[in-house]
Parts: sequence; structure tokens; C-alpha cells
Amino acid sequence: MSQQQLLPPPVDWMQLRYGAVPVPAGPGGAYAPPVPGGSPPMAFTMRKPRNVAWVQTLLWVFAAVTAVVDLLTAIVMTRDFHPLSLAGLAYALYATIQSLVTPMQIGRGKRWAWVWALTSAVIGFVLAVGTTMAGMTLVRMAPGVVPFAAVVGVLYLVLILLLCSKPLREWMLMHRAQRGQARMEGAPGPGMALSAVYRSPRRSVERPRSLGWAQVVFWMVALMPLAWAVMGMWAVAATAALAALALTSSIGLNRGRFWARVFTLMWLSAVGIASGGAIVPGVLLATGTFGVGGVEMQAGMAVALSFGLGFVLACIAFGLMFTTGVRRWTPPAELVLVFREAAVPQQAAR
Repeated sequence: MSQQQLLPPPVDWMQLRYGAVPVPAGPGGAYAPPVPGGSPPMAFTMRKPRNVAWVQTLLWVFAAVTAVVDLLTAIVMTRDFHPLSLAGLAYALYATIQSLVTPMQIGRGKRWAWVWALTSAVIGFVLAVGTTMAGMTLVRMAPGVVPFAAVVGVLYLVLILLLCSKPLREWMLMHRAQRGQARMEGAPGPGMALSAVYRSPRRSVERPRSLGWAQVVFWMVALMPLAWAVMGMWAVAATAALAALALTSSIGLNRGRFWARVFTLMWLSAVGIASGGAIVPGVLLATGTFGVGGVEMQAGMAVALSFGLGFVLACIAFGLMFTTGVRRWTPPAELVLVFREAAVPQQAAR
């Protein structure tokens, strides 16, 4: 008997959202009896959802836009070099690489590409909203910034919603099952039904020390804007917002939740990028590039040092979230494919 005859017929993965799916018998009812707890067979399949195609299209659009921005920024820098242009070029290059790499990998169901695309989309949305708000105060100086940033923000929001949609998550789930990243309970056969469930993962018994250090560091990042409270209420508002993010992360991480680690990585990335971008104007003020006096130069030095410290702390906390202890303490939910006896529909009495 060939190997193809031993495998169960393909299962339409899209039907799993509606509950259990009966698995029909093969020729003569011949099935390969899998070992309970083993890997599922490679016969699970589903048609590519439209949401995946839309995500890929949007990422290709972002790749084209950022490539044009790269070219224009490089042309401007050849004529009039400015450190701010260098920072903008660096972020545009990052966005171009991310938008070129992730579409194909998401089409293959790679989870790391989905996480990377979602994190970059959230960061891009935050930057687009901030640029829109800043552009509204300087609308006379840059009238085209506001509509451009607003359109980019809307596209990023659409991308976030598509990445979090159920069809795309099922697409990733199906590929995880095909790669053997799911356990299987029971055995397929006549009258059996297949269902996919998530179960609480097995995490380490003791809380790692690296988790405590990570919380200390990102709380330092969250409370750092208080040093600028004397400059205005914006610092107090920024501290309150960052403290809310840090508190949410702390509660989730203490409970060993996987989403808390992803959430922490997302907001630390945004804070790190914002802090790194704020270093440049501080250095320009401190070096007297804008032709300012001694007081402004001292303020610029304080800005560069404080945001530089925030950038370093954000990078340290970001790295600590990838340590072995933190990853074992906050593992993702375990995907399990369960074969049970299918419920027989009751026939109406004649």
C-alpha cells in the first residue's frame, strides 16, 4: 500500500471556524494510525484567503512608497546634507526592507514575518499620527505633510486590522500544523471529527531573574519623561501614557502571558525609535548648528543626553525580552488538533 493511501484525505481548514469537521474514510477505511501527541499529517490545506492577498498588496505599496522616499532623500542629501535627513533615510530604508521581505514570508505562513509586519505597522501608525499632529501646527511651512501623513496612517490602520483578522490567523495556523508545530490527539478514522484548539502552554516553574530586570528597565523608560515635568504638562501626559503601557506589560508578564511579551516589544520599539530620533535635534542644538546661544546649547545637550539614555534603556529592555528565561516564562499557546467522534445528526421521525 502506498504512502498516499495511508494518509487521510485533505481537510478544508477554512471550515474549522465553524466547529468540528468530519474526516471521511479513505479506500476501504484504511488510515495511518498516528501516535497520540505526535505531529499531524501533511494533508491539511486551505485556499489562500483574500486577506492575505490584501496584506501582501499593502506591503508592496509601502515598499514602493518608501523606495521613492529613499531616492528623494538621497538626492536632497547630495545637495544639502543634514543629520535629520540621515535619520529619515535610515527609517525609510528599514521600512523598505521590511515591506519587501514580509509579504512573501506571510504568504508562506511564517509567524515571525507576521509579528514583524504587525510591529512595524503599529510603529508606522504611531509615527503617522504624530507627524499629522505636528504638521497641523506647521501647516504653513509644510502644507503637503498633513494629507500625506494622514493617508499613510489610514493605510497602516487598515494593515493592522487585516493582520489581526480571523482568516489570516487561520492561514498562519494551518501552516503551523503543516510544519509539525501542533500536537495531535486521537486517531483519524471513520466517524471521527477534527477540531483545532489552543491550550495553555507549559511554562517554566520559577520566574526568571531576567524578567525582573526587564521590568525595572522599562519602568525607568516609562518614568523618564518626569525629568521634563518642569517644562510643561506634555511631560506629565507622556509619563502617564508610558506608565499605563508599562503597567499593562507588568501585569501580563507576571502572569506569563505571551501577548504581554509581544505588546512590550511593540511599545518599546516605538519609544526607542522616538528617542533615537530626538537625539539628533538635541545634538544640533548642543553644537550650535542653528546659531543659538549658550542657554539653548545647554538645553540641547540635556535633550541629547536624556533621550540618548532613554534609547539605550529601551534597547536593553527590548533585548531582555528575548532571553531564554523570559521566552520560557511566556510561551505562546499550544496548538492541538483533536480527533473526536463526530456527532450523528438525528433524523426526523417519519
